[in-house]
Amino acid sequence: MMGSGDAGGYTSVGGSTPQTPRHVQELPSVIYKVGIYGWRKRCLYLLVLLLLCTVIINFALTIWILRVMDFSLNGMGRLRISSSGIRLEGKAEFLRTVYATEVSSRLGEALALHSTNNISLSARNGGGNVTGRLHIGSHDITSHNERFLIYDTKDKLLLYADENEVRIGTEAFTFTGSEGVVMEGPLETGDISALPGDSLRLQSLTSSISIAAQEGMDLSGGTGNLYMSCLGDMKLSTTQGQIVLTSPDVRIPGLPLSDSGSSSRAGVYDVCVCESGRLFLSPPSVGCVSTVLCDET
Repeated sequence: MMGSGDAGGYTSVGGSTPQTPRHVQELPSVIYKVGIYGWRKRCLYLLVLLLLCTVIINFALTIWILRVMDFSLNGMGRLRISSSGIRLEGKAEFLRTVYATEVSSRLGEALALHSTNNISLSARNGGGNVTGRLHIGSHDITSHNERFLIYDTKDKLLLYADENEVRIGTEAFTFTGSEGVVMEGPLETGDISALPGDSLRLQSLTSSISIAAQEGMDLSGGTGNLYMSCLGDMKLSTTQGQIVLTSPDVRIPGLPLSDSGSSSRAGVYDVCVCESGRLFLSPPSVGCVSTVLCDET
């Protein structure tokens, strides 16, 4: 069955055949371009070119720095990094604090530390507190620690110092100062001797000297003389023992002469002792009689 109609200008056959327009209306064609064109494209190319130049310059500078600083897998320049630590070949200048567990020189060379101001070495404990400090300034060397020890190459103690005592472990302790040694406190020693050919002098200019020993005391001059002098009194005392003067020639010059009015023509006098223990001389013809000398004591 075929039918026709004017509505819409379409013809259908049997009602199932697609409709075919009799007159096709032509529409205007619109084309959309996808992409970047014109000045935007030129700006993009220019930006890419600048980025490429920047990357090339950075890469060239990185290569130059690596060559100048001598970077390698083992370190930088004269600085070498190994499993045992850091090794520096040559001189180094540190602008800030240096923390290290050990600083040593190369084999066969000396280690020198220089500073325009001062050098400070500090040791810290696990809590970060300073336990020891050594300060080397332009005019002094200061050490802060609980103990100060000096050993020789054979691990023999040469000097020990703490807040209670100072010990010197050398066989001889020699002072070369022209003014001698000044002791503000007591001195405990087993032997005080002068150098061969020199004299030993113990003196106190404004106070006194006290020498004490628990068992015994020996003051001797092996090949020379022994002098003891003072401005005031000199006392020799013992609590249980004796005072013995052993010599083929014992002299006590300067003893006063009794005021008996007579004298000895032969120059021989009797040595008299007052009750107080004072000694004086008396002519043999007068004998030891009570005089004013004993009353003065």
